[in-house]
Amino acid sequence: MKNKLETGDIKKLLVEFAIPSIIGSTIVMLYTIIDRIFIGQRLGAEALAGVTLTFPFAQLSVAASILIGMGSSVLISIKLGAKKNDEAEEILGTQVLMFLLMCTSIVIIEEVFLIKFLNISGATKDTLEYAVSYARVFIPVIYFQSFTYGLNGVVRAQGLPKLAMKVSAIGAVTNVILDYIFLYILNMGTFGAGLATLLATAFASCFNLYFFIYGKSKIKLLLKNLKIRKDYMLDMLKLGASPSLIQLSNSLVTGIYNNQLKNFGGSPAIAAFGVMTTILSLVIMINIGLSQGMQPIVGFNLGAKNYSRVIKTFKLTFYAGFIISTVLLFIIGFFPKTIVRIFVDDPETIAVGKTALRLGLCVIPLTTGSIIISNFYQAIGDAKRSIIFSILRKIIIIIPALIFLPKLLGINGIWLSRPFSDTASFMIMGIFVIKTLKNMKSFSIEKNKE
Repeated sequence: MKNKLETGDIKKLLVEFAIPSIIGSTIVMLYTIIDRIFIGQRLGAEALAGVTLTFPFAQLSVAASILIGMGSSVLISIKLGAKKNDEAEEILGTQVLMFLLMCTSIVIIEEVFLIKFLNISGATKDTLEYAVSYARVFIPVIYFQSFTYGLNGVVRAQGLPKLAMKVSAIGAVTNVILDYIFLYILNMGTFGAGLATLLATAFASCFNLYFFIYGKSKIKLLLKNLKIRKDYMLDMLKLGASPSLIQLSNSLVTGIYNNQLKNFGGSPAIAAFGVMTTILSLVIMINIGLSQGMQPIVGFNLGAKNYSRVIKTFKLTFYAGFIISTVLLFIIGFFPKTIVRIFVDDPETIAVGKTALRLGLCVIPLTTGSIIISNFYQAIGDAKRSIIFSILRKIIIIIPALIFLPKLLGINGIWLSRPFSDTASFMIMGIFVIKTLKNMKSFSIEKNKE
């Protein structure tokens, strides 16, 4: 009996696989959006700018979770497939201990050098107080983030993607509720916003820990397995290094953005960047969800040497992403002031934000295309090229653009740096993917002749 991935209608399959991923990604992103809205509307533009300065810390937390979590989930999945549950439990124990040791190191470094990091990132005397107040309580979130996002991969490895999605949703909803209580009822300022994130993430992490200690997990988190096993540790780091490096690059680029905006636009520009980044992240998360729906269909049919279905799946995903992004582009283009006003009421920030959205997000269909192409190469097993393309877009092109374009165009050069990078990257990636699809088409023709 043939698998539905091999014979089923590709449009229906793409919808079936992509929708849960898109919903899960959007839920996580929506809580971030609501969090920023509460901060901007309740505390003002300077508070939003202060919280924006802490974005690199959040991205570093995600990078740490990916570094260990992604590699361990792959290893555990392999061991479960081989019916070696005892070894899978040993990997889980090593993973958790590595999380604890790495998170402790990061927390100590960030707490000791917090002021220096924030100043390098672009803090001013107006925003530093807000940033410090938020960061002091937010930094320990990395512990609980590791036990939510970091362990969710192991939950999915057991064939339970809906449970992983529910854990993320629990954290998101709890954060929104606590944000309202701490900001509007208790008037706790940016400290309250950070505390809401800390408590919500801790609450969500309890569900994962319960699942692995007392729940119906196929593998258990046992005290005797909390050991560093060198072979497992090295394999985890190798598998997680590339995606973690990409996430670290986001942290670096965000720091450069904040510093340049401090010099060219001050607090209103940094607050506007916070809004722009939040909207861009929503667009990216939707398209990552779409790409995740594409990957199993592409991977299965590539293995079956059904190249025509691989090509068709990629094209459908690309067109769907392009259409979604174009619709979002028109909404952003026609209603930029309305979007910024949702986050903050300050007239200066709204004026700067209007320009930021129109210039900074003017090529999001190409951004989408780049994401889908990169994920396509990952799906066909060409991880090396996928990583190179991601580094090209997120480091090699955008950092020089951020340094040199503002010298020519002022603050508009900062907003245009990402569109410049995404356009150049898309053109380069497009050349490669066209060649790859042509090769697949010729393989398909040869197979049909046989």
